[in-house]
Amino acid sequence: IYVIENSKRGVCADDKGTYSLDLPHSGPWTLKCSMVGYTTKEVTLVFRDKLTSEINITLKNTVNIGEAEVMGSRELNSTIRRIDPRVASRIPTPRGTIEDVLLQAPVNFTSELSSSYNVRGGSFDENLVYVNDIEVYRPFLTRSGQQEGLSFPNPDMVERIQFSAGGFESKFGDKMSSVLDIHYRKPTDRNTQATASLLGAQIQHDGVNKSKTLRINTGIRYRNNSYVLGSLDETGEYSPTYLDAQTYITFNPDGYGPWEIQLLGVYGENDYQFIPQDRKTDVGTINSAIRLRIFFDGKEHSSYQTGFSALAFERSTEVSRIRFITSAFKTVERESFDILGAYWLDELELDPGSDDFGESAGNLGVGGFLNHARNKLEATVMSSAIKGSLNLEKQGHFIEYGIKVQTELIDDQLSEWSFVDSAGFITPHPQDIVGYIDPSAQEFQPLIIQDVIRTSNEVVSNRFTSYIQDTWTIDIDSSKLNIHIGGRLHLWNLSPSPNDSNRIHLVGGPRAHLSYISKNHPKTVWNLSGGWYWQPPFYREMRGINGILNPDILPQKAVHAVAGVTHEFPMYYRPFKFVGEIYYKHLDQL
Repeated sequence: IYVIENSKRGVCADDKGTYSLDLPHSGPWTLKCSMVGYTTKEVTLVFRDKLTSEINITLKNTVNIGEAEVMGSRELNSTIRRIDPRVASRIPTPRGTIEDVLLQAPVNFTSELSSSYNVRGGSFDENLVYVNDIEVYRPFLTRSGQQEGLSFPNPDMVERIQFSAGGFESKFGDKMSSVLDIHYRKPTDRNTQATASLLGAQIQHDGVNKSKTLRINTGIRYRNNSYVLGSLDETGEYSPTYLDAQTYITFNPDGYGPWEIQLLGVYGENDYQFIPQDRKTDVGTINSAIRLRIFFDGKEHSSYQTGFSALAFERSTEVSRIRFITSAFKTVERESFDILGAYWLDELELDPGSDDFGESAGNLGVGGFLNHARNKLEATVMSSAIKGSLNLEKQGHFIEYGIKVQTELIDDQLSEWSFVDSAGFITPHPQDIVGYIDPSAQEFQPLIIQDVIRTSNEVVSNRFTSYIQDTWTIDIDSSKLNIHIGGRLHLWNLSPSPNDSNRIHLVGGPRAHLSYISKNHPKTVWNLSGGWYWQPPFYREMRGINGILNPDILPQKAVHAVAGVTHEFPMYYRPFKFVGEIYYKHLDQL
């Protein structure tokens, strides 16, 4: 609905057909109303003494359309696979995170309690995770799945999920294995839902104001995995609590104008406490089986608080889109434990006719150990980015580009050691005269502690990344060829300490994707993709098992080549999809 005399004065009606338009009294004005599939109508406005007028306009329907199936060609012709976010709530796993949807992708989870996953032989540090075009991070100090708790993305707030297991586009960052791209929902209506179970509860609220200018998507999650952890081999008092609150706010001053302001705020707090009691584990085969029995004393306490905020300004038109994004991530993690253990290693009775079948047949050894740690890590990541796209429809090209500047500040304090004493062989004792005439001549009896780590690391690193990519289509007789070519550059600067010289690495390379579709078989797509994928190290990759940094570490590199086919077909009155791929990776500088 717009004014013919001044086309800048216009508005879109909402889904109920209501609209509001402010016009000066210096008329006359003519309203022109149009909608696809309906007749266009013009109405002349006549202002009298009233300051407001209500005008109801009815358009006639010109086309009767039956039910249609709309299929996005970009999804079929891409290495990115779209996943229904509703799947996460239907999969019965103890994780309860958005990563559960990846069970239908080529990934391998390391634990039922952990959100980390491996893709085609890679490690969990090689996977990219984005929320609203912003990279998110996992905890740094966690050692086991039960300590992780909730992962960053909130499943109830998600609108769409995309995943690629290799050969992904240049606009996705510099990791070697995969990318998980998540976008939060912009609410279209008011809605509130609550869910509760033996493992926790969550509340989700969508809000929209009357003028449709302000939209709020908010979720709060609480989880306690004591019920699940109590079934592990290691028994004790588990007290794991995970709390998470997120909000995604979008504001469009004109309702449907080109400018939009987006704000994402997240606060998470995980607290894991464990007082172990004992553990019994049987291992071996039918010919040789042993039992490990451990009795514990002590306590473990791990916690981390995470804060994240991002502010984006977006301008969208029919031919272009540009986003200015500024984000800040802060995490404070603490890990402390003193665990004293005494263990027995027994051989089991394997004769089925024996009354002691499955019980201890003899002791193989005893011992004790003490594990101690007081670790603390603070990490801050700040970034600013510009991302955009340009649709050159006449030339048939779709161009995407982006640049980002990022600074990382890491302060890591490590203090941990372990002590193992097998049958008292290394137990120290006071100076005595046994074997010596002069006690002072006896050598000092030290307390031998293993795996001692005492370091203090302060790291400042800066990154500059950029990418550009182009996508276009070529029609060849009875077939269609989609081509995507792009490239990335990554400049990484590391300064481990003020007295050390800076390390600078510049990496990058091309990435490409081709897809072929026969017009006779439009639901069968053949894909070929690949490129160079560099991974300049983050802090955990630079820190060795002794806690000391390796400032000379080189960026890891992978060359991907992925060929595959996607075929959609109906069977038993249901839609099916067949996906087949063969991939090759060449890895270097791991």
